[in-house]
Amino acid sequence: DVLEVAEAFAWLLARPGLAPQGWVGMAGFSYGAGPVLIAAMQPDINRQVRFVMSVGGYYDLHNVITYFTTGYADTGAALAARGAHQAGLRPPHPYSESVFIRSNLDLLERSVDRGFLRSYADYLLDSGADMDEPIPGTLAPDARAFYQLLVNHDPAAVPRLIDRLPERIRHLIESINPAAHDLSQLQARLILLHGRSDNLIPYTESVALSQALPAGQAQLFLIDGLAHVDLRPKAHDIPQLIAAMETLLAERTGETAGPVQ
Repeated sequence: DVLEVAEAFAWLLARPGLAPQGWVGMAGFSYGAGPVLIAAMQPDINRQVRFVMSVGGYYDLHNVITYFTTGYADTGAALAARGAHQAGLRPPHPYSESVFIRSNLDLLERSVDRGFLRSYADYLLDSGADMDEPIPGTLAPDARAFYQLLVNHDPAAVPRLIDRLPERIRHLIESINPAAHDLSQLQARLILLHGRSDNLIPYTESVALSQALPAGQAQLFLIDGLAHVDLRPKAHDIPQLIAAMETLLAERTGETAGPVQ
């Protein structure tokens, strides 16, 4: 997906009628924001990516996995960045864990293990109904390592459990994990919009991304009336939303400087 995004960008850039200034912007939503961000770092296009807008995106997939399996995310840095404003995390929605399972099923060796984990993903979304939690049989080592990560509730154990995953799954995770890439290759400015009530990807991920970049390269907008990518703004969100829209429009109309050099 990263290469497809970069190739689509290069195709657009090569058409002066569509990109007369010689640069274009990118936008990514939810889990799509990671591949978009990494695509913007590709050396053959990174100086032509004027800006990247991320809505409900992430910085470190390890942190996201920790959140949707254990419910934990470190809010300390986020609170420090915003002074005394208190914003607690909502419990994670099981949809994220279900999607994570389905995204990796094809990487497991045995069909019987894929069938069990597919049933477990269904259970996560329907556990309030009459469906009983599926019980694993004798899982192959790759599926057992994957399942142990899914059912773990100790945040401190997550790094060790990720390290135990099959190499093909770990490779997929790191390939779309911005934290595993050299952010100095990112020349674009970032516009980060995230909801404090997001229960699929915690808002702390956009805070962490803004803090991982040089001062001034990212602008962060946190609002309450944004449930992941479903926007229902509250009255006190309006100034932040207007500021985010003005920032985006300024990039689109060329009222700001070009990409970071």
